[in-house]
Amino acid sequence: MMRNRLNIREMSQGARGALAAAAALAAAAALASCATQPATAILELRALRRAESGPGYTYVVEYPAFPGHPDATRVAESFARETIAAFIDEGRANRAAWEATASPEELAVGRPPFELILDWRAERLGPEGISLLLEAYAFTGGAHGSLILKSLNYDPRSRRLLTLADILGGQGGLEAAAAAARAELKERLNRRADPEMERWIDEGTAPEPDNYDVFVRRAGTATLIFPPYQVAPWSEGTQRVELPLAAR
Repeated sequence: MMRNRLNIREMSQGARGALAAAAALAAAAALASCATQPATAILELRALRRAESGPGYTYVVEYPAFPGHPDATRVAESFARETIAAFIDEGRANRAAWEATASPEELAVGRPPFELILDWRAERLGPEGISLLLEAYAFTGGAHGSLILKSLNYDPRSRRLLTLADILGGQGGLEAAAAAARAELKERLNRRADPEMERWIDEGTAPEPDNYDVFVRRAGTATLIFPPYQVAPWSEGTQRVELPLAAR
């Protein structure tokens, strides 16, 4: 978990590379100066934490912030804020429904508080770009919890949020990625040629931006991430498809 605030000023190429490697392993890093900023500028990375226990619920949320880069910070902050609000609203409604139908014995025992945990991990942190995944697990009753995923891909040099189409060169690149993902997922998940599963995968991999909103990028690779229920049932878990990228 990235808990420390670190500032990086100008340093040798070797030192910068060593620090970047350590950041990837320890998940604690700061970004080197952007090409669009003066050489002496500092680019900071902070981890922000919120925790609260209320009537029947508890949550622990941690997300990154990038001072000086409000667009990147806004993505993570908005995801955290909206996830907390939805969790509290759903938890209150579900607890009220339970209390209205529970037996006196069940009411006497009570039930454990509903829980939300939101965390994040970085795949890429450096002057060439930011790529990270925010992951929230919420339990508000039912057979199992829910998993909510959000990725942040950002170029600190141009100060642009990046979509998968941006990285792949437009709609044509997105369509090629969709075809590759569809073929791999059908081979992995639909070995029995079930028509219902076929439709599920086809719809979840259609070359539409919303279907490819969650992805992370490393050097030479983009990982497409499909949360439960997008291309398969909950029992199949989160699905990932690796796409090779031209060096950039």
